[in-house]
Amino acid sequence: MGAQIESFGNLIKAKDAIMERGVQVNLTPEKRTTLVNAETKRLREEIDKVKKCWTLSPQVDLKKEKERLEGEIQQLNDTYAFMLDRKVPLTEDYERVSNSVEFRELMEQRRQLRASDIPARTVWQAAEKGEVSFFTDELRKKPTFDKESKFWGRLDEAGNGILHLAAAHGKKPVVQFLLANGADPVQLDSGGYTPLHWAAKAGYVDIIQELLNAKVDPNISGYRGRTSLHQATASNQALMVRFLLKQGAKINVQAEGESKVTPLHEVASRGFLKAAEALLDNPSLDVNLTDKRNHAPLYYAVSQGFLEIAALIVSHPSWKCPTDANDPNHVDRLMQIEPTQNKAEIQGLLKGLPK
Repeated sequence: MGAQIESFGNLIKAKDAIMERGVQVNLTPEKRTTLVNAETKRLREEIDKVKKCWTLSPQVDLKKEKERLEGEIQQLNDTYAFMLDRKVPLTEDYERVSNSVEFRELMEQRRQLRASDIPARTVWQAAEKGEVSFFTDELRKKPTFDKESKFWGRLDEAGNGILHLAAAHGKKPVVQFLLANGADPVQLDSGGYTPLHWAAKAGYVDIIQELLNAKVDPNISGYRGRTSLHQATASNQALMVRFLLKQGAKINVQAEGESKVTPLHEVASRGFLKAAEALLDNPSLDVNLTDKRNHAPLYYAVSQGFLEIAALIVSHPSWKCPTDANDPNHVDRLMQIEPTQNKAEIQGLLKGLPK
């Protein structure tokens, strides 16, 4: 854990600011310490969970298991180093902030390490690894595996459901098996999300189709009213965004609680151009909806200097400048913002807009 924290600490030291819920936060020494302490706490909690619930079968090769775990730690350290070298911006969920090919390759390597050759020992592992044979074998042996049983609704130590894990990892045969044998397609995990949310976040269109075939509403609400479209846009899953919209997902849906963000807020604050294009191609989109802070998506695109997204927003038929000059989304107010990048280009774009 020490090497991983050191790598994370080096990454934080090299940053001037991070993004938290779409707002730039300067990294003071105190804030850097807080972030490192939070990462240390998270890692310790993960280790404690493993100590509590992880049991080894006699068939497990301890040497291979040690090599696998060391390899996974090295991959995470490599991820931090990559972000440091490429000056990748940070968000609360920093593993999602980059859409570069290199970064996605690193994430895929981490995923493959987790899906090792070690046989599954629990139904949750089998779901994540896509081992349908594990379920069919257990179904023959245990009467608890039947359509009337509540077994499928159990959560693991981390709060993940069996169907959630299969959906999140794109294991279509397992998803089909679970749905055919009584798993609840709209069950919430401990975080308040359904399997649909996880499949949308990961970009698995075929899994979404299986869940829709099971009569799941594409607009079903999860944590704080977030829908599958919120999850897809927050992960820059452009193809998924277009697919969900074709399936009836509401493009102007606002989350509940403290944020009130729309899917367009998600992409405008993160600079996800492909997902933004998928939304802005739709004439039904309302680009003027504001979040809890009374900020429209254009406000975040301007403040972060995401020029292409800002240009797409003001080119959409629904965009209009507020009549109230004190509105934070009024062009004159937007002109007062200091973008983090592309300042001259952003200012030039705003100057040419009607008021």
